[in-house]
Amino acid sequence: MKRLIYFFIAFTFITYLSLTVSAMLPLIAENKTNLSADFLQDGLIRIAAHPINTIKLLIQTKNPLFIGLESFAFVYSIIISLKGVKRTKQGWEVDPHEQSHGSARFAKPSEIFIKDEFISGSKKQVFEELKASLALKEGDI
Repeated sequence: MKRLIYFFIAFTFITYLSLTVSAMLPLIAENKTNLSADFLQDGLIRIAAHPINTIKLLIQTKNPLFIGLESFAFVYSIIISLKGVKRTKQGWEVDPHEQSHGSARFAKPSEIFIKDEFISGSKKQVFEELKASLALKEGDI
């Protein structure tokens, strides 16, 4: 059912766009000399107000642009409907290709080793500093 809804939404949207383009281009070509904003607006309103009549006219005149765009709309809507419905992840399930959530990434060394905040060192040096910091000093008891 979801796939059918995706198909109809995509097909309707792309059909309306192809209808507008296919009807406006010949109209503009026929009236190149007296193009104005009002003329284009009237053409768009006529197409939007009577889409079925416009489709009938484009089919009767065998407009190749309309036929090609409608073929594309049909195929593309099928592709969207098949790829648009995917299995949803459950909880904290991770995408097997990414192995991370959202925009997570490993930090760069310049982001970690900021002066006076985090000092780098060898494992031995870090371990010695840890032992020294954990050792009880006299008088701390």
